[in-house]
Amino acid sequence: MQGSVDELISRYDAAFPKTEGEWETRGEHLWFYEDDCPGGIVWIHDSGYEDWT
Repeated sequence: MQGSVDELISRYDAAFPKTEGEWETRGEHLWFYEDDCPGGIVWIHDSGYEDWT
């Protein structure tokens, strides 16, 4: 993904389900794997381990 931090945050904000009801209705328990998610998220642990969504 390319863009400034603000642009990337805006993409996620626009795509993320807005309410808990929308989340549950869509069955988005694994939203980061869905096509409308703009990209993956990685948590980098202190050890350097990368935990991808």
